Amino acid sequence: MKKIIAACGNDCSVCPRHLPKSEAELEQTAELWYRAGYRDKVVSASEISCVGCMDTNWCRYGIVSCVTERGLSSCGECAVYPCGKICECFEATKRFEPSVRAACTEEEYQTLTTAFFEKKKNLDMISEEIRKKQRVIPMKNICVLVSGGGTNLQALIDAQNSGIITQGRITCVISSKEGVYALERAANAGIKSRVIPRKEYADIASYTRAVTDALIEEKADLVVYAGFMTILDEQAFEAFPYKMMNIHPALIPSFCGKGFYGLHVHQAALEKGVKVSGATVHFVTPECDGGPIIMQDTVEVKNDDTPETLQRRIMENVEWKILPKSVALFCEDRITVRDGRAYVDL
Repeated sequence: MKKIIAACGNDCSVCPRHLPKSEAELEQTAELWYRAGYRDKVVSASEISCVGCMDTNWCRYGIVSCVTERGLSSCGECAVYPCGKICECFEATKRFEPSVRAACTEEEYQTLTTAFFEKKKNLDMISEEIRKKQRVIPMKNICVLVSGGGTNLQALIDAQNSGIITQGRITCVISSKEGVYALERAANAGIKSRVIPRKEYADIASYTRAVTDALIEEKADLVVYAGFMTILDEQAFEAFPYKMMNIHPALIPSFCGKGFYGLHVHQAALEKGVKVSGATVHFVTPECDGGPIIMQDTVEVKNDDTPETLQRRIMENVEWKILPKSVALFCEDRITVRDGRAYVDL
């Protein structure tokens, strides 16, 4: 009889109910598989697939090595890993080191070792994907700050309606000015709006407090600056750390900071003679345009561009795409900030 150090078949009824503790038990296991017809399968199949594993079986380890006197046949890979204790399975197999060494060459043994831990690495990746899919992510409240026409707001509304943003909903639009078209866009979409006029506040500190209080009242999970023309002070960041994002119409760190807004940004880019420009989504921090960068994209700058044509190209091809995508990623908990950098799980 060919010595089988460990093996795995598809019928769990003939699997051992515990790990063999001795050479004698291994021989008994081999005999059991031999009678069940698995011996030929073990020595002939290049890969053995184990399905229907039960927690009470040896197969609960997910992968069981297959070694015979003819050499390493394969590692069986389960369709489902009940517990994923692959390394434990390998450690259990190593308890029979002399028998394993006798049954296969050094190259085969190293292949067996590698197979276990490669499958463990793959299993970890698969398990993480499963955990992500199974994790329940609460729906996030998105508040959008505006000051003008609201084209970026419209891009967010469209993304919400089309299913790009699935784990968040725009619950409130707050404007720093009365009568702007962004408010009409919000009304058309059935979204609540509030106006907190900047001109009614003596300084930025009092205005920041008013806006921050409103955002807290609205239970905002994410605050999006979408053409919001006021730079709030540190009070807002302290209330919503790394929960506020802005879209800037240039590739930060170029053409950014105080004074760089609207057409001024594109005029500066053209005067510098840049060959590409674009937009940046970043977290808002007390430093103007200095927060961690979430996403960027570019467009070509043409020889006959004006600030207006360049602005339009960047809005249509970059801003209206990367802002909704960044919001969607945030709402899916796929953005983390470490040491001042934003890491995006695409």
